[in-house]
Amino acid sequence: MALNLPDWATDWKTAILAAERRLSPHLERAVRTDVFLDAMTVANSLNRLAHRSADAARFSIANALGLPTSRQIAQLQCSFGRLGEARQSESADSADGMRRS
Repeated sequence: MALNLPDWATDWKTAILAAERRLSPHLERAVRTDVFLDAMTVANSLNRLAHRSADAARFSIANALGLPTSRQIAQLQCSFGRLGEARQSESADSADGMRRS
């Protein structure tokens, strides 16, 4: 006694495509509502707030332990980069001055 199942029940790709075909119009209508956009705005705002709070806690813990934060390390790297550029500029200017004399 063999079970006679439809194609979508035996092939996972066909099942996914069949479900997508039936759900897509409903999901598109739901996504295009003001309620959904408001909910996404609130969710995004809460996500940003949580990340900022976590970063602030992380930075304050590192500061309390006397460890450098990633922000401080990035600022230090930028300072080194500017210092290197300034030195290259000075050496290029002095080399131009020596050539002109």
